[in-house]
Amino acid sequence: DYDLIPQELLKCISCNCESGCNNQRCGCRKHGLKCTNLCSNCHENCSNKDKETFEEMSDSEEIIYEEPATNRDVEFEDPEDVADYEDTSELESSIDEEEVYDRN
Repeated sequence: DYDLIPQELLKCISCNCESGCNNQRCGCRKHGLKCTNLCSNCHENCSNKDKETFEEMSDSEEIIYEEPATNRDVEFEDPEDVADYEDTSELESSIDEEEVYDRN
């Protein structure tokens, strides 16, 4: 049997504080992390936890996803129009060169 998260990793990202996690002795605080439910002792007394609590969700609850964008949402350009535009830019650059020569 393997743990979902190895115990060595849990030791790195959780603390065992009993005094409220209000100083640098707290392993989470020392590493710039907030305490989580992985921490073993500090739940009620912790001063280093997120103020926002997240609602737990069971696997049986329905998750509603937004419908992904489809090709119908995107307007495509006519390839002929793009070719005309490219041709026009080449034409304009040759006209500009001719104007420069005419002025001299």
